[in-house]
Amino acid sequence: MIKSKRDEIPQTHPAERFDYSSGHYYFVTICTKNRQELFAPFVDLRYGHQLPDEIAVGIAGDVVAPLCGARQKMTEMVVDKLNQIPKYYPAEIDFYVIMPDHLHMIIDIRESGKVSLALIVKAFKSWVTVGAKEAAQSAAATEKPKPSVSIWQPNYYEHIIRSEGSLERIRNYVLHNPWIEYDEINWKIIDPS
Repeated sequence: MIKSKRDEIPQTHPAERFDYSSGHYYFVTICTKNRQELFAPFVDLRYGHQLPDEIAVGIAGDVVAPLCGARQKMTEMVVDKLNQIPKYYPAEIDFYVIMPDHLHMIIDIRESGKVSLALIVKAFKSWVTVGAKEAAQSAAATEKPKPSVSIWQPNYYEHIIRSEGSLERIRNYVLHNPWIEYDEINWKIIDPS
């Protein structure tokens, strides 16, 4: 009898054996569903950088005026939800950048065994989705159709950061992501460990 691939016992990937509740830094990328451009690009000013004019012009069309409208509101909500993570979990957002269709963040889980990376990401995605649903309901009376409330792709990308050198290289990548947004990621250059 020929078995289908569904009947085969899946092989465990080495990363699946890693304890994602252990106190580490994790690099996480979350993409919007179908790579919809829902956000305004944003780099937290606490990092001492601003988006370059050419990126702001390319996205907003106007460097002088602050980004406004639905994308800006969604971005503000994402920032608010990122800031809520340490209030509910023993974790800190070390670094992040928001791009039109994805965000990168470095999460520092502070207390081993208290919470998993998957739980933090799931909560964050849920908070943003609930906020978007509430915004869509309040905007239902406008002339525009209601925006989709399906915000995120089902999964996310994660990378375990194992050294200070890797942490610095990944922070640098995240900070400069607006410049290299759609380039292929060569992880052997960014994190050779």
